[in-house]
Amino acid sequence: MKKIALALFLLLGSIAPVAHAQMEYGIIGGINFAYFNKVPPLGDAVSSLGYMLGVRGSLGTNFFFEPAVEFASYGSTLQLDNGTDHKMRSNYIRVPLQVGLKVFEEAPVNVEVRAGLSESFLVSYTDEITAGTGPAFTKNDINFARTAAIIGGGVRVLFLKFDLEYEWGLTDFFKSTGGTQFRALYLILGGNF
Repeated sequence: MKKIALALFLLLGSIAPVAHAQMEYGIIGGINFAYFNKVPPLGDAVSSLGYMLGVRGSLGTNFFFEPAVEFASYGSTLQLDNGTDHKMRSNYIRVPLQVGLKVFEEAPVNVEVRAGLSESFLVSYTDEITAGTGPAFTKNDINFARTAAIIGGGVRVLFLKFDLEYEWGLTDFFKSTGGTQFRALYLILGGNF
């Protein structure tokens, strides 16, 4: 936890040179595909289509800091070795903090790259058993907070943005099963004003 706090402090400290620069806000929405690196005792995991909605800020011009607050919903189907199939849906408040770089100074079309960390807080969780007789997972089986590293990029045309982000889970999804990091790919469309 100390390493995560230090990383967030360094990330926030890196925006000091752009504090006097341009500030923009935006509305974002998109879809996600989430999966687990492993879930012992797991037979198979299939990602279901998820979605996200939120607001994003951007502070700076070419070098910028970009915080956001999002509602993100993820779906997965797990097939455990004991023959039980789980159809899961988990909903989070996701807070990504990223720094980025735009390729062009002041252009109507721009390309940007970003990296950072996100913290996600579990809001609700459901698990439907679709096959087998094993017990369903409950919200108490899931870690409340989830930390992840993010890398992404996008294209900006005037005030519209299309972004692609990838998230690596750094903390476990399940409380009792070690090494169950959650990964997700996001396709995001947004507009700045």
